[in-house]
Amino acid sequence: MKRVVSVSLGSSQRNRSVQLTFAGTPFRVERVGTDGDVGRAEELIAEYDGRVDAIGLGGVDRYLVAGGRRYELRDAARMARRATKTPVVDGGGIKLTLEPLLLRRLVAEGELEVQGKRVLLMSAVDRPGMAETFPALGGDMVYGDLLFGVGVPIPLRTLRQVAVVGAMFLPVLRRLPMSVLYPTGKQQESTKTKHARYFEEADVIAGDFQFIRRYMPDDMEGRGCGGTAEAGGGEADHHDSFDRRGELRSECYGGGAGGAGGQGPGRDDGGGLSAAGGGDEVAAGGDAAPLKLLEEVGGGRER
Repeated sequence: MKRVVSVSLGSSQRNRSVQLTFAGTPFRVERVGTDGDVGRAEELIAEYDGRVDAIGLGGVDRYLVAGGRRYELRDAARMARRATKTPVVDGGGIKLTLEPLLLRRLVAEGELEVQGKRVLLMSAVDRPGMAETFPALGGDMVYGDLLFGVGVPIPLRTLRQVAVVGAMFLPVLRRLPMSVLYPTGKQQESTKTKHARYFEEADVIAGDFQFIRRYMPDDMEGRGCGGTAEAGGGEADHHDSFDRRGELRSECYGGGAGGAGGQGPGRDDGGGLSAAGGGDEVAAGGDAAPLKLLEEVGGGRER
């Protein structure tokens, strides 16, 4: 049996271990949270090095992408360098392939309408595949990189703007602690509404679920929930957060160790899609949807 471990900067409360089968090969996929402690994450990666078949970086991207350029994050690079024998991945390749594929399928099957709809994507540099696919499908875009990632109250509307802003900010931001750029540890258990009007105006809300949960308004009634954050009770936690702040019940797609909704054992946040228009809920079939798609791509099956 192959063993894959995701070492996450996220909360240890969502630790989990599952067995999966891909292309006839059994895997044990585990998630270990460090509650935002980068040093502890480095220690764990060093401990697992040579003892497991792959290590995922959880709660952190190794690279952010803008204008065709990749910017390596300092904390992620430090974590990855602690392994010298075992491959270290962050799920970026899956985000570039599976998320656009799933998005196009949702549209093709009538589960999600994008043409002419207002789309809020929390961060384009974190989700380059979705950032390109939504406008290609006719979405009217707001990219929240400045709004939610930097704290500058300016929405970005085009990928050209994302590229220019990325070239300006990412060489500096990549050097900051991950806790400044993304909710880690205890930050994932608290919320602070920011730029509520963009949530309220959006027909579709997409991207990193921890970003969505952290900054969404208290009133999310009529919004569907998409994506899961991490292994171990993630779905229930997300249902609860939407229930408390919008009094709705909805299905989330994604799940499994490391967030199968677009992340694999790397980033632990899950690629979220929410339908926000007219009170209509769009669900992508619960946990089965991404796993079914993975089966078609590589033969994945949870046991």
